[in-house]
Amino acid sequence: MDQRPLGLNPAPGGESTGGCGCDTRRQSLVFFHQPNYDTLIECLPGCATPGTPPRHAPITSGDHLRSKFVKQTTFGGTQTGVRVA
Repeated sequence: MDQRPLGLNPAPGGESTGGCGCDTRRQSLVFFHQPNYDTLIECLPGCATPGTPPRHAPITSGDHLRSKFVKQTTFGGTQTGVRVA
């Protein structure tokens, strides 16, 4: 049994996808583990340049978690005035 992650370190003489023809695109998930509600989450200083600005505007941890909650409970819709206890 081959324990190598697909697409990372190919087997000797093998293809980079592990020979399965799988889609090798990745999806990154952001997870903040109980940060301070008022903590500002923003692009790291060295990651943005004038030619490549940040993809997302700065947001507080609380606002981020609230928006995720609203999307989950309204099936992707938006809602104002939601309070998360």
